[in-house]
This record gives sequence, structure tokens and C-alpha cells, in this order.
Amino acid sequence: EFWNAEKDNFAFDRSAHKTHLDKLRVVREAFLKEDESLAKPANRFLIQCVLIRYLEEKQDEDETGKLRKVFPEGFFQEIGGGHTFKDALLAGTFWKVFAYLNQQEHLNGKIFDWTEDEKKQIQAISTDKLVNLLYEPRSNASEQLALWDLYSFRYLPVEIVSSIYE
Repeated sequence: EFWNAEKDNFAFDRSAHKTHLDKLRVVREAFLKEDESLAKPANRFLIQCVLIRYLEEKQDEDETGKLRKVFPEGFFQEIGGGHTFKDALLAGTFWKVFAYLNQQEHLNGKIFDWTEDEKKQIQAISTDKLVNLLYEPRSNASEQLALWDLYSFRYLPVEIVSSIYE
């Protein structure tokens, strides 16, 4: 009731969620501009990268009140050879991260399972715009810079990640 009554007082078209989704569309379009046949693997690659970025920023308090991250300190250095998932994307070692997460004891579900043909298709794509989406929250879809972060994966509701998946 509140949201319906007050909908004119909020600028949803300029919300953090909208900005993030707009940038995601631009990245997807850039991928497909390179090769239209990449739609399915590109979509899958995008959601997996968004999920990893979300988990990279996610923090929870343990029972003692101490903040802990999903990926422990040094995780990306040990698995992907860099300090962050960004480094793995830029170096092309993100496949090692995917393979590690795909192991049964980690994210049992085979969502990070890729065939060699799919890997070759994705490796042909430039990840520059994807890195911008994931690590440059001060720019919008048209790459216009702002003075502050337009969104944060730390506060991005998991429902947004879920809706991207769908």
C-alpha cells in the first residue's frame, strides 16, 4: 500500500538496481555484438561473474559478532593468481576459480561446469566492459562517471542476482 501511494516520490529509474541492470544489458549487448551465437554461454558467463562478485563482497557476522567474508583472505590469489576476481578476469584465470567452485565440496550443483567448446567461445570475448560493470560502480551504463558509487555488490539484494539469473 505504501509503495503504491508514494510511487511518485521515488525515482526508480535512477535507483542503484536499475543502474546495475542497465550496465549488465550494455555488457551483454557488447558480448553479442562480437558474436550473436554466444547468447546462451554469454548469459551464463555474466550471471556466474555477477554471482562471484556478489559473494566476493558479501559479509556476515559470525556468532561472536566478527565480520567474515564468503571467500577467505587470499582465496583469489591461491586459486586465480590475483588479489580479486577482477584480477582473475583480466588474466584469464577465472576458469580456475570456476573449476574450484564447481567441485562437489564447494558449490555442489555444477553451475560452474563448462565444456571445452564453451570455454573457447567465452575466451573470444573481451572482458573489459564486464570488469567495468563489476568493479567500477562510479559509472553508469553510458560510462558517465559520478562522484560516488552508484551501487555496491555488498548491499545488492540477492533477489537482484536471482532476477538476473531468470
